[in-house]
Order: sequence, then C-alpha cells, then structure tokens
Amino acid sequence: MKLNMEQLEEAERVMEHEFDDPDAIACELVALRGFVRDIMACWPDGDVDGGHLQDVAVHHGLLRPETRTEPCGDACACVEYGDFPATCYRRDYMTPNKN
Repeated sequence: MKLNMEQLEEAERVMEHEFDDPDAIACELVALRGFVRDIMACWPDGDVDGGHLQDVAVHHGLLRPETRTEPCGDACACVEYGDFPATCYRRDYMTPNKN
C-alpha cells in the first residue's frame, strides 16, 4: 500500500504530536493488525455484523467495556439500549480523538 503525500503528512503530524512512546506505537500496531486479520477472516464468503465487530474490537483492546449506572452525558448512546446499569463500550486506542 502506498500513501499519498497528504496521508504521509498526517501520519507524521500524529507521530510527532500524539505518540512519543515507540513501545506504545508497536503495541497499537499489533492490536490493529490482529483486529484487521480477524475481521478479514470472513471475507469474501461472509459478512461482519455489529456484534461480531464489537467482540473482535474488545478482544484486541480497541474497545473497553464499562458498566455505567447512569448516562455519561446528554449524548449518551447507551440510553437508547435499555435500562441502567448498562455496559458501555468506549474507544481504547491511541488516536487524537480518543474517547
């Protein structure tokens, strides 16, 4: 895969400003590759439903389940899925937009 100049510049910006721990970056890469490998395992014969995607993301450390006893804010998506306590899935990976 080749990246275009814009993608390379964005990667450089993120690496310079967001991640200064090479070991953490290596762990992130291992998690992402494992996630992609597991998701792609069903291609081309199958498909991926939301539950499977969520389970694989949790398995590889990209999502972290939390038990919430009340909504986490005005935009809490868990409110739509039932009563509390509820399991809320939070992003748990290194990105500029983490949680």
